[in-house]
Amino acid sequence: LNGIEGVRGKGGRNQIGWYLAIVVQFSFLAFLQKGRRLVVLVPLMVTSFSVVYAVSRTGWIVVIVGLLYLPLIMFTIDAWKAAKMFTVIVVIIVLLAAGGTWVISQYADVSLLTMRALWFVSPEDVPELNSLATRWHRVSDALDGFVTSPLMGLGVMNHSYAVRGLTHNDYAAILAELGLIGELLFLGILFNIGKLCLRRPKLAGRRSLPSWPSLASRGAFWGLLIGSAFMDMYTMPHYWTFAGLFVVGREIEERQLVGKGFLREGLRPTTRGSTTPGPTVTSPELA
Repeated sequence: LNGIEGVRGKGGRNQIGWYLAIVVQFSFLAFLQKGRRLVVLVPLMVTSFSVVYAVSRTGWIVVIVGLLYLPLIMFTIDAWKAAKMFTVIVVIIVLLAAGGTWVISQYADVSLLTMRALWFVSPEDVPELNSLATRWHRVSDALDGFVTSPLMGLGVMNHSYAVRGLTHNDYAAILAELGLIGELLFLGILFNIGKLCLRRPKLAGRRSLPSWPSLASRGAFWGLLIGSAFMDMYTMPHYWTFAGLFVVGREIEERQLVGKGFLREGLRPTTRGSTTPGPTVTSPELA
């Protein structure tokens, strides 16, 4: 470790924090479902400590929102399992945050980390971290660029060169750079991914749970939306790689259900040994 202050560029630090915040949700869900195995424990510890070390507020928000969204999904399936998952998630988050901070303190100055954590509970005590006015000014510049060329935009990255800085908001940046056509295309892609990721899970049995890649994809999708509001990432290959990963995670769940008595089209339940829908469905989980 070269010290927290070694990460000088805020944009780079936020992007690293966001990347890690997406990955840590997959390692977290793998740990919850696969148990205390070294092969899943090590990735969880490494990615969790790295998220803390990146000192990115956006990354921390993405992790918290994504993981706490999961009990909400589970509540629609089993309230007891949702409460149990919520408790486990809160406990592990606290332990990993405390453990990560302690480990980092053995090698580096944690004053910046402490300041950024303090911002969440008392932002007036760290006014130097209140960047809302600056961010809004950049978004206003992007909207001015959109007015200049509302249909086609100014071109990818042209607005950033013109104002000598990034917008730190993908939604506003796309309006300025790709215009209304690009914004509708971008939102349309997110809408279709979200429609797939946020669909209520279908279970093959009363005791079964959605696969961990599927659950992680649901929570991490919110990280994609949140990250886009605070950073410029739509031109990064990682952004679309993660978007594709979410689709793959949901496809894993659907393909598993196909092997357990479901048809692929709409995931309708079938009778045992049959390739056509059964006349009745006795279990509410299969409805």
